[in-house]
Amino acid sequence: MPDRLRKIPFTPDLLPSVQGFDCGDAPWEREVADWLKVPAGQGGAVDDLRRGCETWLYATDDGELVGVGSLTASRWNWPSAVDPRVPISLIPFVGVQRRFWGKPEGPPDERYSAQILGHLVFEAIQRRDRYPLVGLFVHPENVRAIRFYEKAGFAPFSKTYQDPTTGVVYRSMLLDLPVE
Repeated sequence: MPDRLRKIPFTPDLLPSVQGFDCGDAPWEREVADWLKVPAGQGGAVDDLRRGCETWLYATDDGELVGVGSLTASRWNWPSAVDPRVPISLIPFVGVQRRFWGKPEGPPDERYSAQILGHLVFEAIQRRDRYPLVGLFVHPENVRAIRFYEKAGFAPFSKTYQDPTTGVVYRSMLLDLPVE
């Protein structure tokens, strides 16, 4: 029986409980942790909640914080860069604390990372006011995440995002959702 995560809607009052969140030392890993931990007014998860971004914490039955994931609305040119912009679901941030990487042992589709991504995709499917698409941006050097998203069905897309602070140009990936 796989270890299933509990989904906890993130609210500002949970900010003290995420201060130890650590999903690694790489710049893209620190970016996720910093986004989750910063107080209101500093461009983090609390501010994004106010802009309509839904965020969940994922915990074990014992209450250990495993990860975080978020979902919001966006508008992307689709199916190509010259087509009109359409409303889609966007995953701004997703991360797993480093001590839970590769856990629980067993099939990859039962790992915590897959459970978190699966929940975000499930939530995107529920958004009937958007096209059946989920987009995300990934740091170009985050090869592990790129492979993970590709295995989950995401494909490279033409949209990019350049971080104004670091100058890093993030790659986009897009998942066509099943239509009922």
